Amino acid sequence: MLKERVKQVFPDEWNEDDKAMYDSMIANCKNILGSEIPHDDAFILDMAARMTINQKKGYKSVYTDDEIQQIKQNNLNAFESGTTFETPYNEWHASPDNPINWSDEKINAQYLDPNEDTQVTEVKNIPYYGD
Repeated sequence: MLKERVKQVFPDEWNEDDKAMYDSMIANCKNILGSEIPHDDAFILDMAARMTINQKKGYKSVYTDDEIQQIKQNNLNAFESGTTFETPYNEWHASPDNPINWSDEKINAQYLDPNEDTQVTEVKNIPYYGD
């Protein structure tokens, strides 16, 4: 599937050198990583390149140092809290009604021992449309 390249929208205060530096940083990052970057992760490169150019131009963050520390702490708390989801225990998985827990004898008795209910009495010619 072909993806159309979205035209980058740069801030008005960026000149042609800044735009060239942005493209160069993105290309170098992709080259260093050596593989195709998933579309969902490409924004990280974009954000890092934009932040680098803004720092080079002397632009300050709109956040105070206290707000930045609070954001860092919130991110750390979210990371440490763990977002791992554990499937709750289901008693059916351990029950004898689950076919995975059946013994070989039970399986053989049910599926391999022919009786009058499971015997094939008539075989019809079924056409084969294989390879």
